[in-house]
Amino acid sequence: MDHEVQKCVDFVAKAQAPLIFLAVGMPQQEILARHIADHPQVRGVGLCIGASIDFLTGKQRRAPVWLQKMGLEWLHRFLSDPRRLASRYLVECPRIFHLVYLKHKN
Repeated sequence: MDHEVQKCVDFVAKAQAPLIFLAVGMPQQEILARHIADHPQVRGVGLCIGASIDFLTGKQRRAPVWLQKMGLEWLHRFLSDPRRLASRYLVECPRIFHLVYLKHKN
């Protein structure tokens, strides 16, 4: 395990917080969450909140409501920052397209 990840896990274990918010982006927050969950002394609920803080502070804008209602906010984010998100959606998580298809098929 990376030294910095271990420091985070140790901090969470020592804090014994009932809620843990991880906002370090994908896939880092999921990897960190797995290490935290595997620690025998950690209790509480962990939430991977991604870019939520950026939305709350206005650093990033949400998609128009009509895109949100259609379940296409990810597309808005992708088109807003394709350089950063292209590999995430097209290489790391191409399953998103199948999930969108299934959602809109009905």
